[in-house]
Amino acid sequence: MSSHQWNMVQPKMRGLWQDAVTKMTDVNASVFNGKHQACPSCGGKDRFRFTDYIRERGDGGAICAQCGAGDGLHWFMKITGYSFFDAINALGDYLNLVPAEKIISAKKQIKSQPDNLYSASMEPEDAESIMKRCVDSPVHVYTLACGIAPEPLYVLNKTVTNGECKKVVIDSRICVPVARIDKFPEKNNEPDTVITNVTMIDHAGRLSWPCGKDEWHPEGRMTYGSVAVIGKNVKKSIYLCADWVDAWHVHYATGAQVWCTFTTSNLESVAYLYPAECHSGKLRIACNLDFDELCEAEKRMCQVIIPAGDEKISVAREFKKVIYNPAALLDEFFPNGRFGYFNVMNGALNTFGGGSPAGNYRLQFEVYSYRTGTQVGTSAAFNPCSISQVPITINVPNPPVYVPVDIDFTAKCLNKNVTIKPSAWIYFYEKMPNALWWNRWSYVYLQNGKGTVTLLDGAEYYIYSYYAGNYYWNRGVFGKNKTGSLTGNTSGVLSGQTTYDAATGRVQLTGCGMSMVTN
Repeated sequence: MSSHQWNMVQPKMRGLWQDAVTKMTDVNASVFNGKHQACPSCGGKDRFRFTDYIRERGDGGAICAQCGAGDGLHWFMKITGYSFFDAINALGDYLNLVPAEKIISAKKQIKSQPDNLYSASMEPEDAESIMKRCVDSPVHVYTLACGIAPEPLYVLNKTVTNGECKKVVIDSRICVPVARIDKFPEKNNEPDTVITNVTMIDHAGRLSWPCGKDEWHPEGRMTYGSVAVIGKNVKKSIYLCADWVDAWHVHYATGAQVWCTFTTSNLESVAYLYPAECHSGKLRIACNLDFDELCEAEKRMCQVIIPAGDEKISVAREFKKVIYNPAALLDEFFPNGRFGYFNVMNGALNTFGGGSPAGNYRLQFEVYSYRTGTQVGTSAAFNPCSISQVPITINVPNPPVYVPVDIDFTAKCLNKNVTIKPSAWIYFYEKMPNALWWNRWSYVYLQNGKGTVTLLDGAEYYIYSYYAGNYYWNRGVFGKNKTGSLTGNTSGVLSGQTTYDAATGRVQLTGCGMSMVTN
């Protein structure tokens, strides 16, 4: 039987997912045209779109409104029904039959692609037409609030004519031209740029773009791989920065040219284009102590600078005089990586949340009790790229014991001395201060004041009911050898007495129940 490792298969599969899926399944090649269409997994109409970009170009990524997003391995497993290991072995066998020159050619094609389907660009003359409509303004409300004074500052104002026939500005946006840079410039030489888009920034710092607008992107789409150039190239390094305001603070603090990418994902896209400059230090990243930014820097082996005092760039406005390896910062400030969770009920995966592993790609599983929130097991730290299975030692707690509770309630009007046997829902919420999730709860419908519910032995519950337009509540402990009162005899409070019958193994909850005042 074939045995392949994912860390060996993954890099060779870049750019080959379309070929692999069409050859190894009955999926038609038309699903890879990038248009909205039926999902090859769930079959939903117009839900699926192939992007070939989830984490990196050529990773076989696609998005379905029903199934979610995933890379090529994710979709290959969904379509074939293979397990993780069977899928890797099948793909490894496929690669054994692919000529080496085809793998090399696919990688070259991927590297030459400047953007992805989340990206959009416009013709230079169209972008320049927008910039010509702008005015060179000394200030803008957003730059004043952020403490920066960009020069030049281009602003596009939208006006309407009011009832007095005067023009009134109803929208004012900063317009920043962004451009593609095909060749990294040497010191004291300015980069040759080709304008590809215009980033618009409103008074609250929200970003929008004039191209690529559709139902999925109402604010337009940025151009991946393009940047806004700030300052002159007079220092030995150019800095990348993921935020426009931060980029200006970086320029003020360092005197260096700064390339603003506007988003963290585009930060990685731009660094990807200049691997040699990242490795040599000619291109560095100015970042906050932010997990995502540091991960992108580490992925591209790009040196970083961080703000002084471990503050945000916009707060510190100066930097530590140290050039850092992002991996060292990730280990120091994010030793546990990013928190993620699995919610497992009765052995089945119910929900998942969270993000990427730590910068060095180590993982560790910690298991917590759903009911109490206490830790019941843990694994050793491991590298998921090289280890396919990891043992977890779980200290299984004793199973809980439940007792039946028989309820016999009476509703009493305090000011009219009237009693009735109410028919209403009554809810019991377990009091669990350390729980990870919503408290466990049970409920029962009281028919003429009577009903039976099963509760955890010895647990304290909050008790709620709604009757005749009012809420009633209290709390109490239910269980073996637990006798107590639901205290309170004023309007809005449930009252009663709990007793345990050892002969029957049942708890009795009796009393006046709901005490109310009526008009």
